Amino acid sequence: MRLPALLAACAVVTALNLAAWGLPNRPVSLDDPWQGPLPSVSFAPYRDGQSPLTRSYPSPEQIREDLQSLIGTSAAVRTYTSQEGLEVVPGFAREAGLKVIQGAWLGNPAYNPDPRANDREIAALIKSANANKDVVTRVIVGNEVLLRRDLPVAELTRYIRQVKHAVSQPVTYADVWEFWVQNPQLAQEVDFITIHVLPYWENEPIGTSRVMAHVDWVYEHMQQAFPGKPIFIGEIGWPSAGRSRGDAVPSRVDQARFLNDVFHWGAQRKVDFNVIEAFDQPWKSALEGTVGAAWGFLDTHRQVKAELTRPIEPQPLWPHFFALSTLLLAGAFLVWRRCLAEAGTARLIGFGLIAQGVASAVAWSALVAWTQTFRPITEAGALALVLLQAGLGVLVIARAARLAQGHRSSPVGVAGLLDAVVSAFDPIRPEGEAGANWQLARRFDLVHLLSAATALGLTAMLAINGRYWDFPIPHFLVLAFGPALLWLFARALDGRLTRADLGFGRLWGPTAATRAGRWLDGLVATAFGVFALALLWTERLSPELQEWSWARILMVPLDGRPWNVEALWWTIAALCAAVPFAISALSPPRRG
Repeated sequence: MRLPALLAACAVVTALNLAAWGLPNRPVSLDDPWQGPLPSVSFAPYRDGQSPLTRSYPSPEQIREDLQSLIGTSAAVRTYTSQEGLEVVPGFAREAGLKVIQGAWLGNPAYNPDPRANDREIAALIKSANANKDVVTRVIVGNEVLLRRDLPVAELTRYIRQVKHAVSQPVTYADVWEFWVQNPQLAQEVDFITIHVLPYWENEPIGTSRVMAHVDWVYEHMQQAFPGKPIFIGEIGWPSAGRSRGDAVPSRVDQARFLNDVFHWGAQRKVDFNVIEAFDQPWKSALEGTVGAAWGFLDTHRQVKAELTRPIEPQPLWPHFFALSTLLLAGAFLVWRRCLAEAGTARLIGFGLIAQGVASAVAWSALVAWTQTFRPITEAGALALVLLQAGLGVLVIARAARLAQGHRSSPVGVAGLLDAVVSAFDPIRPEGEAGANWQLARRFDLVHLLSAATALGLTAMLAINGRYWDFPIPHFLVLAFGPALLWLFARALDGRLTRADLGFGRLWGPTAATRAGRWLDGLVATAFGVFALALLWTERLSPELQEWSWARILMVPLDGRPWNVEALWWTIAALCAAVPFAISALSPPRRG
Protein backbone atom coordinates (compact mmCIF):
# COMPACT_ATOMS: atom_id res chain seq x y z
CA MET A 1 0.00 0.00 0.00
CA ARG A 2 1.44 3.36 -1.02
CA LEU A 3 2.13 5.39 2.10
CA PRO A 4 1.25 8.89 0.76
CA ALA A 5 -2.13 7.68 -0.53
CA LEU A 6 -2.83 5.87 2.72
CA LEU A 7 -1.95 8.90 4.86
CA ALA A 8 -4.10 11.17 2.71
CA ALA A 9 -7.08 8.82 2.97
CA CYS A 10 -6.68 8.41 6.73
CA ALA A 11 -6.37 12.17 7.27
CA VAL A 12 -9.55 12.95 5.33
CA VAL A 13 -11.61 10.19 6.91
CA THR A 14 -10.38 10.79 10.48
CA ALA A 15 -11.08 14.52 10.23
CA LEU A 16 -14.63 13.84 9.08
CA ASN A 17 -15.09 11.28 11.85
CA LEU A 18 -13.85 13.73 14.49
CA ALA A 19 -16.29 16.34 13.24
CA ALA A 20 -19.15 13.83 13.27
CA TRP A 21 -18.48 12.96 16.91
CA GLY A 22 -17.29 16.31 18.23
CA LEU A 23 -19.66 18.87 16.73
CA PRO A 24 -22.91 17.41 18.18
CA ASN A 25 -21.20 17.03 21.57
CA ARG A 26 -19.80 20.53 21.96
CA PRO A 27 -20.27 21.83 25.52
CA VAL A 28 -23.32 24.05 25.98
CA SER A 29 -23.44 26.92 28.47
CA LEU A 30 -26.70 28.06 30.03
CA ASP A 31 -27.82 31.67 30.10
CA ASP A 32 -28.04 32.97 33.68
CA PRO A 33 -27.33 29.61 35.38
CA TRP A 34 -28.99 29.00 38.74
CA GLN A 35 -26.50 28.77 41.60
CA GLY A 36 -28.61 27.86 44.60
CA PRO A 37 -29.59 24.43 45.95
CA LEU A 38 -32.77 22.59 44.99
CA PRO A 39 -35.67 23.35 47.35
CA SER A 40 -36.52 19.63 47.52
CA VAL A 41 -35.75 16.47 45.57
CA SER A 42 -37.41 13.06 45.30
CA PHE A 43 -35.36 10.52 47.23
CA ALA A 44 -35.29 6.88 46.15
CA PRO A 45 -31.85 5.50 47.12
CA TYR A 46 -31.89 2.37 44.96
CA ARG A 47 -28.58 1.29 43.46
CA ASP A 48 -27.78 -1.02 40.55
CA GLY A 49 -29.43 -4.37 41.18
CA GLN A 50 -31.83 -2.99 43.79
CA SER A 51 -35.54 -2.54 43.17
CA PRO A 52 -38.82 -2.40 45.04
CA LEU A 53 -40.16 -4.73 42.35
CA THR A 54 -37.81 -7.47 43.50
CA ARG A 55 -37.86 -6.37 47.17
CA SER A 56 -34.13 -5.70 47.10
CA TYR A 57 -33.64 -2.59 49.21
CA PRO A 58 -30.66 -0.33 50.01
CA SER A 59 -28.87 -0.79 53.31
CA PRO A 60 -29.01 1.86 56.06
CA GLU A 61 -25.39 2.77 55.35
CA GLN A 62 -26.16 3.32 51.66
CA ILE A 63 -29.10 5.52 52.60
CA ARG A 64 -26.87 7.54 54.92
CA GLU A 65 -24.29 7.96 52.14
CA ASP A 66 -26.94 9.12 49.68
CA LEU A 67 -28.37 11.68 52.06
CA GLN A 68 -24.87 12.95 52.80
CA SER A 69 -24.28 13.32 49.04
CA LEU A 70 -27.23 15.75 48.86
CA ILE A 71 -25.77 18.22 51.38
CA GLY A 72 -25.52 21.54 49.60
CA THR A 73 -27.49 20.20 46.63
CA SER A 74 -30.97 20.16 48.17
CA ALA A 75 -32.68 21.56 51.25
CA ALA A 76 -35.17 18.69 51.61
CA VAL A 77 -36.04 15.23 50.31
CA ARG A 78 -39.37 13.67 49.42
CA THR A 79 -39.89 9.97 50.11
CA TYR A 80 -42.55 7.71 48.59
CA THR A 81 -42.79 5.03 51.25
CA SER A 82 -42.37 4.85 55.01
CA GLN A 83 -41.23 1.22 54.95
CA GLU A 84 -38.89 -0.93 52.84
CA GLY A 85 -35.83 0.22 54.74
CA LEU A 86 -36.61 3.94 54.47
CA GLU A 87 -37.65 4.12 58.11
CA VAL A 88 -34.12 5.43 58.78
CA VAL A 89 -34.43 8.43 56.44
CA PRO A 90 -35.63 11.03 58.99
CA GLY A 91 -32.80 10.22 61.40
CA PHE A 92 -30.10 10.35 58.75
CA ALA A 93 -31.68 13.46 57.23
CA ARG A 94 -31.37 15.15 60.61
CA GLU A 95 -27.64 14.36 60.59
CA ALA A 96 -27.33 15.86 57.10
CA GLY A 97 -29.34 18.97 57.92
CA LEU A 98 -32.14 18.05 55.53
CA LYS A 99 -35.90 18.27 55.95
CA VAL A 100 -38.20 15.41 54.89
CA ILE A 101 -41.52 15.35 53.06
CA GLN A 102 -42.68 11.93 54.25
CA GLY A 103 -44.71 9.79 51.87
CA ALA A 104 -46.85 6.66 52.13
CA TRP A 105 -47.20 4.27 49.20
CA LEU A 106 -50.75 3.05 48.65
CA GLY A 107 -51.29 0.27 46.14
CA ASN A 108 -54.09 -1.85 44.78
CA PRO A 109 -54.88 -4.61 47.32
CA ALA A 110 -55.79 -6.94 44.46
CA TYR A 111 -52.13 -6.95 43.36
CA ASN A 112 -50.65 -7.41 46.82
CA PRO A 113 -50.56 -10.75 48.68
CA ASP A 114 -50.74 -8.84 51.96
CA PRO A 115 -54.31 -7.47 52.28
CA ARG A 116 -53.20 -5.15 55.10
CA ALA A 117 -50.23 -3.65 53.22
CA ASN A 118 -51.84 -0.22 52.90
CA ASP A 119 -52.81 -0.19 56.59
CA ARG A 120 -49.23 -1.06 57.56
CA GLU A 121 -47.91 1.71 55.33
CA ILE A 122 -50.25 4.29 56.89
CA ALA A 123 -49.25 3.16 60.38
CA ALA A 124 -45.54 3.52 59.47
CA LEU A 125 -46.16 7.02 58.07
CA ILE A 126 -47.95 8.12 61.25
CA LYS A 127 -45.24 6.65 63.48
CA SER A 128 -42.42 8.33 61.55
CA ALA A 129 -44.16 11.72 61.35
CA ASN A 130 -44.88 11.79 65.09
CA ALA A 131 -41.40 10.60 66.07
CA ASN A 132 -39.59 13.14 63.88
CA LYS A 133 -41.60 16.34 64.07
CA ASP A 134 -38.45 18.45 63.85
CA VAL A 135 -37.48 16.88 60.50
CA VAL A 136 -40.71 15.74 58.83
CA THR A 137 -42.36 18.98 57.71
CA ARG A 138 -45.19 17.57 55.56
CA VAL A 139 -46.76 14.18 54.83
CA ILE A 140 -48.15 12.82 51.56
CA VAL A 141 -50.78 10.09 51.69
CA GLY A 142 -50.50 8.15 48.43
CA ASN A 143 -48.80 8.89 45.14
CA GLU A 144 -50.72 8.84 41.82
CA VAL A 145 -53.21 6.35 43.23
CA LEU A 146 -56.00 7.71 41.04
CA LEU A 147 -53.81 7.81 37.94
CA ARG A 148 -53.03 4.10 38.37
CA ARG A 149 -56.66 3.35 39.39
CA ASP A 150 -55.37 1.52 42.46
CA LEU A 151 -58.00 2.81 44.91
CA PRO A 152 -61.39 4.50 44.67
CA VAL A 153 -61.66 8.09 45.84
CA ALA A 154 -63.68 7.07 48.91
CA GLU A 155 -60.99 4.72 50.22
CA LEU A 156 -58.24 7.22 49.50
CA THR A 157 -60.24 9.82 51.41
CA ARG A 158 -60.51 7.47 54.38
CA TYR A 159 -56.71 7.12 54.55
CA ILE A 160 -56.20 10.88 54.28
CA ARG A 161 -58.61 11.51 57.15
CA GLN A 162 -56.94 8.83 59.26
CA VAL A 163 -53.54 10.48 58.87
CA LYS A 164 -54.89 14.00 59.46
CA HIS A 165 -56.34 12.94 62.78
CA ALA A 166 -53.08 11.30 63.87
CA VAL A 167 -50.32 13.80 62.91
CA SER A 168 -49.68 17.50 63.44
CA GLN A 169 -47.94 18.17 60.09
CA PRO A 170 -49.85 19.42 57.01
CA VAL A 171 -51.31 16.49 55.03
CA THR A 172 -51.78 16.13 51.29
CA TYR A 173 -52.21 13.66 48.43
CA ALA A 174 -50.04 13.73 45.27
CA ASP A 175 -51.15 13.15 41.70
CA VAL A 176 -50.87 14.49 38.15
CA TRP A 177 -52.61 17.86 38.02
CA GLU A 178 -55.41 16.66 35.70
CA PHE A 179 -56.60 14.16 38.33
CA TRP A 180 -57.09 16.93 40.87
CA VAL A 181 -59.27 18.72 38.34
CA GLN A 182 -61.24 15.51 37.78
CA ASN A 183 -61.65 14.91 41.55
CA PRO A 184 -62.08 18.37 43.08
CA GLN A 185 -63.76 16.95 46.20
CA LEU A 186 -60.35 15.79 47.44
CA ALA A 187 -59.23 19.39 47.92
CA GLN A 188 -61.38 19.81 51.01
CA GLU A 189 -59.74 16.76 52.61
CA VAL A 190 -56.14 18.03 52.44
CA ASP A 191 -54.23 20.95 53.89
CA PHE A 192 -52.54 21.71 50.58
CA ILE A 193 -52.69 20.34 47.04
CA THR A 194 -49.71 18.45 45.62
CA ILE A 195 -49.60 18.28 41.83
CA HIS A 196 -47.19 16.64 39.41
CA VAL A 197 -46.21 18.67 36.34
CA LEU A 198 -44.23 16.47 33.93
CA PRO A 199 -44.45 18.02 30.44
CA TYR A 200 -42.53 15.13 28.88
CA TRP A 201 -45.34 12.73 29.86
CA GLU A 202 -48.23 15.01 28.92
CA ASN A 203 -50.77 13.60 26.43
CA GLU A 204 -49.44 16.26 24.09
CA PRO A 205 -45.71 16.41 24.94
CA ILE A 206 -44.05 19.81 25.09
CA GLY A 207 -40.39 20.48 24.32
CA THR A 208 -38.10 22.55 26.50
CA SER A 209 -38.10 25.48 24.07
CA ARG A 210 -41.76 26.21 24.86
CA VAL A 211 -42.39 24.34 28.09
CA MET A 212 -42.31 27.08 30.72
CA ALA A 213 -45.41 28.78 29.35
CA HIS A 214 -47.24 25.50 29.89
CA VAL A 215 -45.86 25.06 33.41
CA ASP A 216 -46.95 28.58 34.31
CA TRP A 217 -50.41 27.97 32.79
CA VAL A 218 -50.86 24.75 34.82
CA TYR A 219 -49.93 26.51 38.07
CA GLU A 220 -52.22 29.43 37.29
CA HIS A 221 -55.04 27.06 36.31
CA MET A 222 -54.75 25.13 39.57
CA GLN A 223 -54.77 28.33 41.62
CA GLN A 224 -57.96 29.39 39.89
CA ALA A 225 -59.55 25.94 40.25
CA PHE A 226 -58.77 25.79 43.99
CA PRO A 227 -58.69 29.37 45.26
CA GLY A 228 -57.14 29.87 48.67
CA LYS A 229 -55.60 26.39 48.70
CA PRO A 230 -51.76 26.24 48.78
CA ILE A 231 -50.32 24.52 45.68
CA PHE A 232 -47.16 22.41 45.98
CA ILE A 233 -45.57 20.97 42.84
CA GLY A 234 -44.60 17.55 44.14
CA GLU A 235 -42.85 16.41 40.96
CA ILE A 236 -41.31 18.47 38.20
CA GLY A 237 -38.34 17.40 36.11
CA TRP A 238 -36.96 16.24 32.79
CA PRO A 239 -35.25 13.00 31.67
CA SER A 240 -31.67 12.98 30.38
CA ALA A 241 -31.94 9.92 28.09
CA GLY A 242 -34.51 7.83 26.27
CA ARG A 243 -36.93 8.19 23.39
CA SER A 244 -38.34 11.49 22.17
CA ARG A 245 -42.05 12.29 22.47
CA GLY A 246 -43.02 14.98 19.99
CA ASP A 247 -40.45 17.73 20.46
CA ALA A 248 -39.86 16.65 24.06
CA VAL A 249 -36.29 15.34 23.75
CA PRO A 250 -34.56 13.64 26.69
CA SER A 251 -30.95 14.79 26.97
CA ARG A 252 -28.49 16.14 29.50
CA VAL A 253 -28.67 19.59 27.94
CA ASP A 254 -32.47 19.67 27.84
CA GLN A 255 -32.65 18.45 31.43
CA ALA A 256 -30.28 21.19 32.57
CA ARG A 257 -32.13 23.88 30.61
CA PHE A 258 -35.49 22.83 31.98
CA LEU A 259 -34.33 22.71 35.59
CA ASN A 260 -32.57 26.05 35.24
CA ASP A 261 -35.75 27.63 33.88
CA VAL A 262 -37.84 26.04 36.64
CA PHE A 263 -35.50 27.34 39.36
CA HIS A 264 -35.73 30.90 38.04
CA TRP A 265 -39.50 30.65 37.50
CA GLY A 266 -40.06 29.23 40.98
CA ALA A 267 -38.02 32.01 42.58
CA GLN A 268 -39.84 34.69 40.61
CA ARG A 269 -43.35 33.30 41.23
CA LYS A 270 -42.63 32.17 44.80
CA VAL A 271 -43.61 28.61 43.89
CA ASP A 272 -42.90 25.68 46.22
CA PHE A 273 -41.72 22.64 44.22
CA ASN A 274 -39.89 19.32 44.40
CA VAL A 275 -37.60 18.07 41.61
CA ILE A 276 -37.88 14.49 40.43
CA GLU A 277 -35.45 13.08 41.22
CA ALA A 278 -32.19 12.81 43.15
CA PHE A 279 -30.63 9.77 41.46
CA ASP A 280 -31.15 7.84 38.24
CA GLN A 281 -33.27 4.74 38.91
CA PRO A 282 -32.16 1.71 36.81
CA TRP A 283 -35.05 -0.40 38.12
CA LYS A 284 -37.61 1.90 36.51
CA SER A 285 -36.43 0.83 33.05
CA ALA A 286 -38.46 -2.35 33.59
CA LEU A 287 -41.59 -0.18 33.67
CA GLU A 288 -40.83 2.80 31.44
CA GLY A 289 -37.82 1.89 29.32
CA THR A 290 -34.64 3.94 29.19
CA VAL A 291 -36.40 7.20 29.93
CA GLY A 292 -37.79 5.88 33.22
CA ALA A 293 -34.28 5.35 34.54
CA ALA A 294 -32.93 8.78 33.58
CA TRP A 295 -34.74 11.45 35.62
CA GLY A 296 -32.02 11.87 38.23
CA PHE A 297 -30.21 15.13 38.91
CA LEU A 298 -27.34 12.79 39.76
CA ASP A 299 -26.43 9.58 37.94
CA THR A 300 -26.21 6.07 39.42
CA HIS A 301 -22.66 6.86 40.60
CA ARG A 302 -24.02 9.85 42.56
CA GLN A 303 -22.29 12.33 40.26
CA VAL A 304 -24.08 15.48 39.10
CA LYS A 305 -24.98 14.98 35.46
CA ALA A 306 -25.02 18.66 34.60
CA GLU A 307 -23.59 21.39 36.81
CA LEU A 308 -25.60 24.38 35.68
CA THR A 309 -22.77 26.83 36.22
CA ARG A 310 -20.43 24.92 33.90
CA PRO A 311 -20.63 24.03 30.18
CA ILE A 312 -22.65 20.84 29.73
CA GLU A 313 -21.43 18.03 27.49
CA PRO A 314 -24.30 16.25 25.72
CA GLN A 315 -22.37 12.97 25.86
CA PRO A 316 -19.24 13.04 28.06
CA LEU A 317 -18.07 9.62 26.85
CA TRP A 318 -17.86 10.56 23.17
CA PRO A 319 -14.02 10.83 23.04
CA HIS A 320 -13.70 7.18 24.10
CA PHE A 321 -16.03 5.95 21.39
CA PHE A 322 -14.48 8.26 18.80
CA ALA A 323 -11.19 6.56 19.65
CA LEU A 324 -12.88 3.15 19.31
CA SER A 325 -14.24 4.02 15.88
CA THR A 326 -10.81 5.26 14.78
CA LEU A 327 -9.19 2.02 15.97
CA LEU A 328 -11.80 0.02 14.07
CA LEU A 329 -10.96 1.99 10.93
CA ALA A 330 -7.25 1.27 11.40
CA GLY A 331 -8.12 -2.39 11.83
CA ALA A 332 -10.08 -2.35 8.56
CA PHE A 333 -7.11 -0.92 6.65
CA LEU A 334 -4.85 -3.52 8.26
CA VAL A 335 -7.11 -6.52 7.63
CA TRP A 336 -7.86 -5.61 4.01
CA ARG A 337 -4.41 -4.29 3.19
CA ARG A 338 -3.86 -6.84 0.40
CA CYS A 339 -6.99 -5.73 -1.45
CA LEU A 340 -5.90 -2.10 -1.07
CA ALA A 341 -2.25 -2.56 -1.93
CA GLU A 342 -2.53 -1.08 -5.44
CA ALA A 343 -5.52 1.22 -4.87
CA GLY A 344 -5.12 4.91 -5.67
CA THR A 345 -5.91 7.79 -3.33
CA ALA A 346 -9.50 8.20 -4.54
CA ARG A 347 -10.27 4.50 -4.09
CA LEU A 348 -8.64 4.51 -0.65
CA ILE A 349 -10.72 7.51 0.41
CA GLY A 350 -13.89 5.82 -0.88
CA PHE A 351 -13.07 2.65 1.01
CA GLY A 352 -12.10 4.69 4.09
CA LEU A 353 -15.39 6.59 4.10
CA ILE A 354 -17.41 3.38 3.98
CA ALA A 355 -15.20 1.65 6.56
CA GLN A 356 -15.30 4.68 8.86
CA GLY A 357 -19.05 4.96 8.49
CA VAL A 358 -19.42 1.35 9.54
CA ALA A 359 -16.92 1.72 12.40
CA SER A 360 -18.63 4.85 13.72
CA ALA A 361 -22.06 3.19 13.48
CA VAL A 362 -20.80 0.21 15.48
CA ALA A 363 -19.12 2.51 18.04
CA TRP A 364 -22.32 4.55 18.41
CA SER A 365 -24.31 1.36 18.80
CA ALA A 366 -21.88 0.24 21.51
CA LEU A 367 -22.15 3.62 23.25
CA VAL A 368 -25.94 3.36 23.41
CA ALA A 369 -25.72 -0.24 24.64
CA TRP A 370 -23.23 0.80 27.32
CA THR A 371 -25.08 3.84 28.64
CA GLN A 372 -28.77 3.05 28.11
CA THR A 373 -29.24 -0.53 29.30
CA PHE A 374 -29.87 -1.34 32.94
CA ARG A 375 -31.00 -4.95 33.24
CA PRO A 376 -29.51 -8.25 32.04
CA ILE A 377 -32.24 -8.81 29.45
CA THR A 378 -31.86 -5.35 27.89
CA GLU A 379 -28.07 -5.59 28.07
CA ALA A 380 -28.16 -8.91 26.23
CA GLY A 381 -30.55 -7.51 23.62
CA ALA A 382 -28.40 -4.44 23.05
CA LEU A 383 -25.26 -6.58 22.74
CA ALA A 384 -27.00 -8.75 20.16
CA LEU A 385 -27.90 -5.66 18.12
CA VAL A 386 -24.31 -4.39 18.32
CA LEU A 387 -22.96 -7.74 17.13
CA LEU A 388 -25.55 -7.98 14.36
CA GLN A 389 -24.62 -4.57 13.03
CA ALA A 390 -20.92 -5.37 13.40
CA GLY A 391 -21.40 -8.59 11.42
CA LEU A 392 -23.17 -6.81 8.58
CA GLY A 393 -20.59 -4.05 8.79
CA VAL A 394 -17.69 -6.50 8.33
CA LEU A 395 -19.31 -7.83 5.17
CA VAL A 396 -19.95 -4.32 3.84
CA ILE A 397 -16.31 -3.33 4.45
CA ALA A 398 -15.15 -6.55 2.79
CA ARG A 399 -17.24 -5.77 -0.30
CA ALA A 400 -15.92 -2.20 -0.37
CA ALA A 401 -12.34 -3.51 -0.20
CA ARG A 402 -12.93 -5.75 -3.20
CA LEU A 403 -14.45 -2.86 -5.10
CA ALA A 404 -11.43 -0.69 -4.26
CA GLN A 405 -9.26 -3.51 -5.61
CA GLY A 406 -11.16 -3.37 -8.88
CA HIS A 407 -13.27 -6.54 -8.67
CA ARG A 408 -17.06 -6.63 -8.89
CA SER A 409 -17.26 -10.21 -7.67
CA SER A 410 -17.89 -10.93 -4.01
CA PRO A 411 -14.78 -10.62 -1.80
CA VAL A 412 -13.15 -13.83 -0.66
CA GLY A 413 -10.03 -14.84 1.22
CA VAL A 414 -9.39 -11.36 2.70
CA ALA A 415 -6.53 -11.84 5.19
CA GLY A 416 -8.26 -15.01 6.32
CA LEU A 417 -10.87 -13.01 8.26
CA LEU A 418 -13.84 -14.02 6.14
CA ASP A 419 -12.90 -17.69 6.00
CA ALA A 420 -14.51 -18.15 9.41
CA VAL A 421 -17.68 -16.48 8.13
CA VAL A 422 -18.05 -18.55 4.97
CA SER A 423 -17.17 -21.84 6.69
CA ALA A 424 -20.09 -21.55 9.10
CA PHE A 425 -22.25 -23.38 6.55
CA ASP A 426 -21.50 -25.87 3.82
CA PRO A 427 -24.29 -25.74 1.22
CA ILE A 428 -24.14 -27.36 -2.21
CA ARG A 429 -22.37 -24.86 -4.41
CA PRO A 430 -20.21 -24.49 -7.54
CA GLU A 431 -16.54 -25.31 -7.43
CA GLY A 432 -13.51 -23.04 -7.19
CA GLU A 433 -13.59 -19.24 -7.12
CA ALA A 434 -17.21 -19.08 -8.30
CA GLY A 435 -18.24 -21.39 -5.50
CA ALA A 436 -16.46 -19.29 -2.91
CA ASN A 437 -18.15 -16.16 -4.25
CA TRP A 438 -21.52 -17.93 -4.25
CA GLN A 439 -21.15 -19.08 -0.65
CA LEU A 440 -20.05 -15.68 0.58
CA ALA A 441 -23.02 -14.10 -1.19
CA ARG A 442 -25.26 -16.41 0.82
CA ARG A 443 -23.64 -15.20 4.02
CA PHE A 444 -24.16 -11.58 2.99
CA ASP A 445 -27.80 -12.27 2.23
CA LEU A 446 -28.35 -14.15 5.48
CA VAL A 447 -26.93 -11.42 7.73
CA HIS A 448 -28.64 -8.70 5.71
CA LEU A 449 -32.01 -10.46 5.94
CA LEU A 450 -31.60 -11.17 9.67
CA SER A 451 -30.79 -7.52 10.34
CA ALA A 452 -33.75 -6.39 8.24
CA ALA A 453 -36.13 -8.77 10.02
CA THR A 454 -34.99 -7.45 13.40
CA ALA A 455 -35.42 -3.84 12.31
CA LEU A 456 -38.85 -4.66 10.89
CA GLY A 457 -39.95 -6.24 14.16
CA LEU A 458 -38.82 -3.22 16.17
CA THR A 459 -40.56 -0.87 13.74
CA ALA A 460 -43.79 -2.81 14.18
CA MET A 461 -43.53 -2.63 17.99
CA LEU A 462 -42.84 1.11 17.84
CA ALA A 463 -45.85 1.65 15.59
CA ILE A 464 -48.24 -0.50 17.62
CA ASN A 465 -47.29 0.43 21.18
CA GLY A 466 -44.01 2.33 21.36
CA ARG A 467 -44.55 4.54 24.40
CA TYR A 468 -41.61 3.02 26.29
CA TRP A 469 -39.52 1.75 23.34
CA ASP A 470 -36.41 3.63 22.26
CA PHE A 471 -35.87 4.38 18.59
CA PRO A 472 -33.00 2.00 17.71
CA ILE A 473 -31.43 4.26 15.09
CA PRO A 474 -27.77 3.65 16.10
CA HIS A 475 -28.17 -0.13 15.84
CA PHE A 476 -29.33 -0.19 12.19
CA LEU A 477 -27.36 2.50 10.40
CA VAL A 478 -25.39 -0.06 8.39
CA LEU A 479 -28.60 -1.80 7.34
CA ALA A 480 -30.24 1.48 6.32
CA PHE A 481 -27.39 3.13 4.46
CA GLY A 482 -24.70 0.48 3.85
CA PRO A 483 -26.18 -0.97 0.63
CA ALA A 484 -26.70 2.48 -0.90
CA LEU A 485 -23.14 3.54 -0.04
CA LEU A 486 -21.76 0.37 -1.60
CA TRP A 487 -23.86 0.91 -4.71
CA LEU A 488 -22.67 4.52 -5.03
CA PHE A 489 -19.07 3.40 -4.60
CA ALA A 490 -19.48 0.65 -7.17
CA ARG A 491 -21.31 3.02 -9.53
CA ALA A 492 -18.46 5.54 -9.30
CA LEU A 493 -16.00 2.79 -10.23
CA ASP A 494 -18.16 1.13 -12.86
CA GLY A 495 -20.72 3.26 -14.70
CA ARG A 496 -22.44 0.15 -16.09
CA LEU A 497 -24.28 -0.48 -12.80
CA THR A 498 -28.02 0.18 -12.86
CA ARG A 499 -30.56 0.75 -10.13
CA ALA A 500 -31.39 -2.95 -10.27
CA ASP A 501 -27.95 -3.67 -8.89
CA LEU A 502 -29.05 -2.07 -5.60
CA GLY A 503 -31.57 -4.88 -5.15
CA PHE A 504 -31.32 -7.22 -2.19
CA GLY A 505 -28.33 -9.51 -2.66
CA ARG A 506 -27.13 -8.12 -5.99
CA LEU A 507 -24.30 -6.12 -4.52
CA TRP A 508 -23.16 -9.26 -2.73
CA GLY A 509 -23.08 -11.72 -5.62
CA PRO A 510 -24.49 -12.30 -9.12
CA THR A 511 -26.75 -15.22 -8.17
CA ALA A 512 -28.32 -13.71 -5.06
CA ALA A 513 -31.48 -12.46 -6.79
CA THR A 514 -32.64 -15.95 -7.67
CA ARG A 515 -32.17 -17.22 -4.11
CA ALA A 516 -33.92 -14.55 -2.10
CA GLY A 517 -37.37 -15.04 -3.57
CA ARG A 518 -39.00 -11.95 -5.06
CA TRP A 519 -42.23 -12.52 -3.15
CA LEU A 520 -40.36 -12.44 0.15
CA ASP A 521 -38.51 -9.31 -0.88
CA GLY A 522 -41.78 -7.64 -1.77
CA LEU A 523 -43.34 -8.69 1.53
CA VAL A 524 -40.41 -7.28 3.52
CA ALA A 525 -40.45 -4.00 1.60
CA THR A 526 -44.21 -3.62 1.99
CA ALA A 527 -44.11 -4.36 5.70
CA PHE A 528 -41.34 -1.81 6.20
CA GLY A 529 -43.36 0.84 4.39
CA VAL A 530 -46.60 0.09 6.24
CA PHE A 531 -45.11 0.06 9.73
CA ALA A 532 -42.78 3.01 9.12
CA LEU A 533 -45.63 5.21 7.93
CA ALA A 534 -47.89 3.94 10.72
CA LEU A 535 -45.19 4.92 13.21
CA LEU A 536 -44.93 8.37 11.68
CA TRP A 537 -48.71 8.70 11.91
CA THR A 538 -48.93 7.77 15.58
CA GLU A 539 -45.96 9.90 16.57
CA ARG A 540 -47.29 12.89 14.66
CA LEU A 541 -50.96 12.84 15.63
CA SER A 542 -51.42 10.59 18.67
CA PRO A 543 -52.97 10.41 21.13
CA GLU A 544 -55.80 12.56 19.84
CA LEU A 545 -55.54 11.33 16.19
CA GLN A 546 -56.68 14.66 14.82
CA GLU A 547 -58.50 14.92 11.51
CA TRP A 548 -56.12 13.70 8.82
CA SER A 549 -54.88 15.87 5.98
CA TRP A 550 -51.64 16.21 4.07
CA ALA A 551 -51.43 19.80 5.29
CA ARG A 552 -51.62 18.67 8.93
CA ILE A 553 -48.96 16.02 8.38
CA LEU A 554 -46.48 18.11 6.42
CA MET A 555 -47.00 21.71 7.52
CA VAL A 556 -45.98 22.14 11.15
CA PRO A 557 -47.08 25.80 11.48
CA LEU A 558 -50.74 24.96 10.79
CA ASP A 559 -51.28 23.34 14.16
CA GLY A 560 -48.08 24.33 15.96
CA ARG A 561 -47.13 20.75 16.79
CA PRO A 562 -43.47 20.09 15.96
CA TRP A 563 -42.26 16.82 14.55
CA ASN A 564 -40.77 14.07 16.61
CA VAL A 565 -37.43 14.34 14.81
CA GLU A 566 -36.22 11.02 16.19
CA ALA A 567 -39.30 9.24 14.85
CA LEU A 568 -38.81 10.97 11.51
CA TRP A 569 -35.21 9.75 11.28
CA TRP A 570 -36.20 6.21 12.18
CA THR A 571 -38.92 6.30 9.50
CA ILE A 572 -36.33 7.43 6.95
CA ALA A 573 -33.94 4.69 8.07
CA ALA A 574 -36.68 2.04 7.85
CA LEU A 575 -37.71 3.16 4.36
CA CYS A 576 -34.06 3.17 3.24
CA ALA A 577 -33.69 -0.37 4.61
CA ALA A 578 -36.72 -1.36 2.50
CA VAL A 579 -35.27 -0.04 -0.79
CA PRO A 580 -33.05 -3.05 -1.69
CA PHE A 581 -35.96 -5.42 -1.07
CA ALA A 582 -38.36 -3.30 -3.12
CA ILE A 583 -35.91 -3.11 -6.03
CA SER A 584 -35.32 -6.85 -5.88
CA ALA A 585 -39.06 -7.54 -5.91
CA LEU A 586 -39.66 -5.25 -8.88
CA SER A 587 -36.62 -6.32 -10.91
CA PRO A 588 -36.55 -9.42 -13.16
CA PRO A 589 -34.52 -12.36 -11.85
CA ARG A 590 -30.91 -12.54 -12.95
CA ARG A 591 -28.58 -15.48 -12.99
CA GLY A 592 -24.82 -15.35 -12.91
